Amino acid sequence: MSEPCRKRAREDREDSETKEPSFDELVDAASRVLKEDGEMNHKKVLKTLKQQLPRWRITDKKLHKAIMHIRSAPKEVKEQVHLNTEGRLMGTPKGFNYDFKAIDAIDLSDKMILKKLVGECEKAYKKKSFWLAANAKPRFTLEALAKQIFEFHTADVKGYDETRSGAEWWVQFRGTKSAHGKSIGFHWDRDEFYADRTDQNVHPQIGTVTYLSEHGAPTLVLDQSPIPKGESRDIHSGALSHPKLGKHICFDGRFLHGVPAELSRHLKEDQFTRITFLVNIWISHIPTDTAPWPEEDVKSMSTFSLPVSFSQILLRSPTAVTVDHKCPVQGFAFGRKGESHELWLPTPRGGGSPDDNMVLTFTSKAPARLVRSMK
Repeated sequence: MSEPCRKRAREDREDSETKEPSFDELVDAASRVLKEDGEMNHKKVLKTLKQQLPRWRITDKKLHKAIMHIRSAPKEVKEQVHLNTEGRLMGTPKGFNYDFKAIDAIDLSDKMILKKLVGECEKAYKKKSFWLAANAKPRFTLEALAKQIFEFHTADVKGYDETRSGAEWWVQFRGTKSAHGKSIGFHWDRDEFYADRTDQNVHPQIGTVTYLSEHGAPTLVLDQSPIPKGESRDIHSGALSHPKLGKHICFDGRFLHGVPAELSRHLKEDQFTRITFLVNIWISHIPTDTAPWPEEDVKSMSTFSLPVSFSQILLRSPTAVTVDHKCPVQGFAFGRKGESHELWLPTPRGGGSPDDNMVLTFTSKAPARLVRSMK
């Protein structure tokens, strides 16, 4: 037999002994593996499948596509969440401070460190959030920062389940060159997947913002949780924080907030980018559709030290500002799918304190007003 014939015979034997699975077959097989351990990374899934199905020819690229398909598929609500009369998770432990605070958290005066940190945020900007469990070991710098923020805000909280508690983290870019504009619409942070399927709002315990730039619109937090359809509420207090490099703010996770460009102090800035690192603190609840940063993408991230100073608790005392009927009123429309809200907001005049933080009090003659339609 000639060499070409022998080669063809070998290939025929290999084809009879191996199989090229279809995409659906690969999804089914990978789904069975992930049911045993939903956090299993790409390499472990591939190793397991090769052990279980040695005749299958599975490429990294096809398996990665199958796993992404599985993890992006709609999930089901596994159990009902119970809330207390304050709208917080039932059994929330004591020790949380829900007041608005501003803290000098990171010294970013070193331009090289700032450049590296912004670079990491650019890599992590996926228009989605990621999960880091309280008992998980950080794998790169942004996870380490999320862990430090979680531990700072839970330092006095005891007796919670670390496997079901942790930090939900993500990054935001806004500015003159951003495809998303200069603003972030008003919203409530919540388990969106759960809300879509149950019409119940499950909020984080604490919401936080860490500013990685000096530019752009302020964060405005209003002391108001979600309201029923067809109702309205007067809002009498809130807080306003202008961006400042390295500053960290925190607030009650149930409260309405947004980033309105209309309240920027430098409306005519030619070019700027507003960069923030966001972390929500969750106890005894994992947001349904949030997963850890993919193991196969960890190698793209960097690890380096940040000069974080949470332990020093350098508070920036906010200026108290009373907003009265002489202040101009701004109107904002917002709402996710199936919701429609209008917010009528008397806006504070002047630049605020040198530290760029204001605690707002709206008078009885000029309250902020939230209206939800019947839609």
